[in-house]
Amino acid sequence: PSVVGASEWARQSLGAIAASLLLAGGVGVSRLGLWGFDLAVSQMVQERVSPPSARGAVVGVQKSLEATFGASGAFLGVLLPAAWEFQWLALGSWFS
Repeated sequence: PSVVGASEWARQSLGAIAASLLLAGGVGVSRLGLWGFDLAVSQMVQERVSPPSARGAVVGVQKSLEATFGASGAFLGVLLPAAWEFQWLALGSWFS
């Protein structure tokens, strides 16, 4: 729904409010999916890391990698601010 809501077709055919609702609803649903995936990964780490004393180190490395990739994505957004360069940001996000 978020792709449809962000499209030019939706703005012309459905109106601005319906397109905005589709966009916001699609983003909200995708964030719920991401939240569920994060919970599943956390549970798997807790169940499968052995010995239990190593969990802190594993989770620390995981969180630091997530923060590094998030910061690099934000930094690339500053370096590539033009709309026509968005394809490179999206491609990098997809590969990460």
